[in-house]
Amino acid sequence: MTELNGNEKYRYGVSLPTAARHFDKIEAGDLMLYGSNCLVLFYGAAGGYSYTRIGKLTSTDGLAKAVGNGAATVTFEKATLSASIRMEDGNTPCITAVTNLPAESAIMTLAAKDPSADKSEWKDYNLLSADEKQAYRFFRLVANVD
Repeated sequence: MTELNGNEKYRYGVSLPTAARHFDKIEAGDLMLYGSNCLVLFYGAAGGYSYTRIGKLTSTDGLAKAVGNGAATVTFEKATLSASIRMEDGNTPCITAVTNLPAESAIMTLAAKDPSADKSEWKDYNLLSADEKQAYRFFRLVANVD
C-alpha cells in the first residue's frame, strides 16, 4: 500500500461493491473503500470525504509504527468460523468451533442465564461448576487475538 497524507495507506486495483457516504470523522483503524477500486487503511485521523466502510481494526496499538511512513505490505485475510452445538447427556451443551484464525487466537465460549445484554452476566463456560453449567442456557463464541 502507498503512503498518503501521513495518516493513510491506499491501494488501487480492487473491485468491490460500494455504499459510499460522507464521513466527517475517520479514525485510525478504519478500513475504507474510496470509489469502487481503492482500498484505504487509516492509521491516523481524517475526514471530509465519501467512503464505503469495509471494516475497522479492533486494536490500533502500534499500527502507525507497523505501517511506517513509506509504502507498506498489508495483508487481509477473511476469517472463517463454523460451529455446531449438540446436547451431551440430553441437557449439557457442547460447542465445537473450527476457524482459520491465527494460532495465537483463542476461541472462548461464554455462557449466560439470560441472553439480554442489560441483564446477562457472561462467564467463561469452561470455568463454571457442573451445577452452574446446568443453569446457563445461552452461549456465544468469542475470538480473542493477542
